[in-house]
Amino acid sequence: MKLYLPFLFILFFQCNSKVSNKSEIVLDEQITDYHSLTELQEVLSQTIPFTREELNYFFPLQVCDFLRFQIIGGLNERIGVSSVEADFIHKYDSSKHIYVEVLDGAGVNGSIFLLSSMERLKENFEEINSNERIRVFYHEGYRGFLKEKFQDSILEFELIYENRFRVKFHSGKMKKKELVDFIHEYPLGFLADSLVKRIE
Repeated sequence: MKLYLPFLFILFFQCNSKVSNKSEIVLDEQITDYHSLTELQEVLSQTIPFTREELNYFFPLQVCDFLRFQIIGGLNERIGVSSVEADFIHKYDSSKHIYVEVLDGAGVNGSIFLLSSMERLKENFEEINSNERIRVFYHEGYRGFLKEKFQDSILEFELIYENRFRVKFHSGKMKKKELVDFIHEYPLGFLADSLVKRIE
């Protein structure tokens, strides 16, 4: 199963979008199964998180022209949070890297991290200065966080998947379109497929 994110093309190239003066609070459509974030946190805190080895399967060997180079796990194990980061390198230009981090919001501490991210994504927001642009937005059923640092050409994009996983994409010294294409093609269905295998 493969999940595409076509809305990212609109997100990155809609430079003149306006933010409403009213504080628009719209949670991820998937959260409608729960009455509140508190209830979601209670469910997640009682869920067994994936191990580092299981999270490794969430990263495909290749996305577009980027090959998976290495997987770094255990970054947050000391604080009881399961997360893994993968480094993808362009097969024709090794100077181009994209980092993808998946954090499992299951478990007591994991649920705290996830709910903190959800709180940050609740309200639409946009701020632009000479150094960077930050946006919190809602589109196609997802809440997203985008940070663009102009001088260093650094892009960071974050979303919450299936009310459980915080997925972050990070690139530097690359064209904006390259990260857009990468995210658009990234098979987030790997997460869902792994969940099914875990249940089986």
